Amino acid sequence: MKLLKTALIASALTLSVIGTASAAGFSSVPGVNGNFNVVVNDGVATIYGHVDSSFERNLTGQYVGSQDGVDRVINLVTFQ
Repeated sequence: MKLLKTALIASALTLSVIGTASAAGFSSVPGVNGNFNVVVNDGVATIYGHVDSSFERNLTGQYVGSQDGVDRVINLVTFQ
């Protein structure tokens, strides 16, 4: 029962955070090819996914960091 309660709480928190990210409108970054997601929670944006190059990874981080409401960026994007 405790495991189920923990899973339900985690699911609710995840839905809340993803809703915040969607509201922020981070669906794409100009000039970046790839597939990534941004989760924003209390001003901290975490980016995860994959892009084509290190340049695009850095550009993604800079773009997200420049948006209103983002105070800090954790860039977990990978590239090949």
